[in-house]
Amino acid sequence: MEEELRIVLVGKTGVGKSACANTLARGQIFEAKMCLKGVTQCCQYTMVKFGSRKIVVIDTPGILDAEMDPIKVEQEIKLSTKLAAPGLHAILVVLSLQRIDKGDLEVLKFVVKLFGDNCLSFIIVLFTHGDSLLKNNTTLEEKLKNAPEPLNDFLEKCGQRYMSFDNTSKHKEQIKKLIKMIKKMNVRVFYTNESLKIAEDEMKKEMEMRNEKLRLKGEEYESYMIEKTEKYETEIKDLRERIRQLEITNSSLQHKTESKVW
Repeated sequence: MEEELRIVLVGKTGVGKSACANTLARGQIFEAKMCLKGVTQCCQYTMVKFGSRKIVVIDTPGILDAEMDPIKVEQEIKLSTKLAAPGLHAILVVLSLQRIDKGDLEVLKFVVKLFGDNCLSFIIVLFTHGDSLLKNNTTLEEKLKNAPEPLNDFLEKCGQRYMSFDNTSKHKEQIKKLIKMIKKMNVRVFYTNESLKIAEDEMKKEMEMRNEKLRLKGEEYESYMIEKTEKYETEIKDLRERIRQLEITNSSLQHKTESKVW
């Protein structure tokens, strides 16, 4: 039996996130519609078999969904790390090839802010409507030449891990390609609840500083910053060191486990 893979899909409402989840699950497991109002209101979970491998697929509510409380969306997405215990092998950020707008760029920022910088090592970007490339006689690489600079910067930070995805296709090749990409990231290292906790701690530190900036003004704020900045920088540095140590611990699992032939 090949090692289990645990993946979560995140993205803006209406980009085909739930449709991608159904394609991976090879069935109409998750409710999916092309609409502005989000269909997925909470995390949905299923486990399927692809060959001899088990794959855990987790769908999440749409980010920036006007019909949902942003805090509720954030909480539901955080829940995905618990559903994927002991950790996620891949975070699939879903975008639509039909249009990349400011909302999509906000999603990229949201994902990194929510999961922390550490998540960049686990992200793969899926571009839906992959069938449009063939219809327009072009390639994904050609399409991305005209993409917004922040998107290309994000892809660079993710190690250029991206692919087109056609939810109208029944062929297994695109799923095989995705699995191969995940395995290349090293399936014995994964994003954990501890990683999320560290990211949350960093966010809290940033919020504390932002709130103090709003509360204090002028010289009073400048005096406060001189006193507090060094303290916060040290604490954030310690948090990032914990991430580094976590990565080392996870990586060591690879050397303690017998090698498998994929």
